[in-house]
Amino acid sequence: MKIINEDGYKYLEVNEKCFINPRNDWEQFRTKEGHKWNWVTFTFIQIEIEDDKMLGDYEFTFILFGLGFYIRYHYTDTETSEKIKKQVEEIQNGTAKLEEFKGLNIK
Repeated sequence: MKIINEDGYKYLEVNEKCFINPRNDWEQFRTKEGHKWNWVTFTFIQIEIEDDKMLGDYEFTFILFGLGFYIRYHYTDTETSEKIKKQVEEIQNGTAKLEEFKGLNIK
């Protein structure tokens, strides 16, 4: 288990198949940076379960009065998820064949 911080976006990687993303809607009201955003949003109650069959993932979201979490679990590889992994790898190593990927600064 490890905490990942990618460009200010933090989440907990449980293993290579599962991650947890915390949610805090109150932060946008508490910080000066929050007032620089184009919009603010606040979730009072959200409970959601999804089976993303195209990517082979289960998702669960729970938010109560602006605090909550999102869990995503990858249960199987699919043709689409493999294609996306291959595209990301090609972009990262500079061998992408599609012109729209050229020049993207992706780590």
